[in-house]
Amino acid sequence: MEDLRIPQAYNEHQPGLEVVSCQHEPGLEVAPPEAGLYPHLQPMSDKEAAGSQAPNVTDIIPGRDEGVKKRKKRLWLIGVVSACVLVAVLVGVLAGVLSRRSQSASASAPSSSATPTSSGPPPANMTGTSTVTTRYLFPTAVSWGYPHLEVLALTPDTRYSVYRKFRNSNATSDSDWKPAGGGFETVGGQINSGSSIAARSQTFGYNATDIFITGNDGGVYTKRHLSDENWDWDSRTTSVPDSWWEVDSKTAVSAPAVVTYNDLVIDMFVLANGSHNTIHHSQWTNASGWWANFDDLGGGDMQFVPAAVSWDGTRIDVFGISAANNHLFHNWWDGKSWQTFNGGLSAFEDLGGFCTSSPVAISRATGTLDVFTRGGDGGLWHLAYNGSWSAWTRIGGNTTIQAQPDALSWEADRIDVFAWGSDNSLLTTTFHVSTSQWTPADGFEAIGSDLSGPPKSVSDAAGSMHVFAYGSQGDLVWKSWNSSTGGKWPTGDFVQLGTPPF
Repeated sequence: MEDLRIPQAYNEHQPGLEVVSCQHEPGLEVAPPEAGLYPHLQPMSDKEAAGSQAPNVTDIIPGRDEGVKKRKKRLWLIGVVSACVLVAVLVGVLAGVLSRRSQSASASAPSSSATPTSSGPPPANMTGTSTVTTRYLFPTAVSWGYPHLEVLALTPDTRYSVYRKFRNSNATSDSDWKPAGGGFETVGGQINSGSSIAARSQTFGYNATDIFITGNDGGVYTKRHLSDENWDWDSRTTSVPDSWWEVDSKTAVSAPAVVTYNDLVIDMFVLANGSHNTIHHSQWTNASGWWANFDDLGGGDMQFVPAAVSWDGTRIDVFGISAANNHLFHNWWDGKSWQTFNGGLSAFEDLGGFCTSSPVAISRATGTLDVFTRGGDGGLWHLAYNGSWSAWTRIGGNTTIQAQPDALSWEADRIDVFAWGSDNSLLTTTFHVSTSQWTPADGFEAIGSDLSGPPKSVSDAAGSMHVFAYGSQGDLVWKSWNSSTGGKWPTGDFVQLGTPPF
């Protein structure tokens, strides 16, 4: 196939999550009593009593000297006991405050330090008996904005692997899916086993959807359609399903990840087989109209599909999972160059952890990053950046998940995370930035059951979310949420959109 030429600009909005920073506040401090702090509680010697200007009690009431001494001693003891009780109360208050602050600091929120750490916490925090997850097939969804919504369903079909169900911009209702009924449009392509698809939407200048796959020959391919919903195709091929533009030669060993950080550039990341299975990078620019040759970013052998996200018009952050120790590795493009670490000896920053799935990375606002992954204990783990990296934090209590999670943000104050539970349920939890709290506070909300793979989510408008997955029979299932209907996920079964060829 020829290299891809795309005559128009690209654009993509990528919301994400910010977790409010936890500032260190010094706690209460109880100082030991100073000498002379309670002079009225100090006993007087006989000499001091004799030299006192005040009249002696025994002079006023003869014969009562012994009783007065006993009363003085009793008053002194009461004073000492009272002071001890006061100190004990203050120490108790101090311990309670420090405990509450320690619990608050354990929330998944970054500190406000300006310098990122070079590594995360010890991997043992996330290790356990769970093994690395299988590469499950799952759908991918994309939207230009309501009512447009399209779902790309991947199957292991030996002839064609990519199928589509869509709701175009002229849809008359939320259920106005095309093709009607349980049918699917054949998009084509032949993917390698257990792969995934990358999709992006564009609304700058005109509406467009671009999709990217790794073929079963190791090549990376792409195709697109505009608002007419008709896929571009090369007239030299026999049909639209057979028409894909090749981006790279046959070296890829993972599905691609794509990101757009301004209107005129697309960046792609994929694991490719060079001297190691390292993260490779290619870029398309509107000025050239071509995809550049892939360059090796280094960092040693990686596993899983990498993740990439951009928080502004110049910066790209890319994440990979080390094959050597399951640590999360990270690098970023600052608009001019990729970073180096450890005095130039390392191509990636080691953020620690123990990850057993692909990472999912989002950015809610400039300067913020949030990464979610499955840990070695099977739990859902989270790492946040807001000027510096937080500690790894497990969210969702003791609930375990089967594969990579998914996450989105449709407003600055909120992040929604979705996961495939160990009991095949569809799980979700929500982070509220303004309160630094997860809802539910412990565990997840189960909003569906009988899944056979991980979910993928998309927002088509503020206050609107959709989540898709494969059911137990290979059917594509869908559930939607809207803030205008009370902000609750609908109860009951999924909406079934049909079963693509498996």
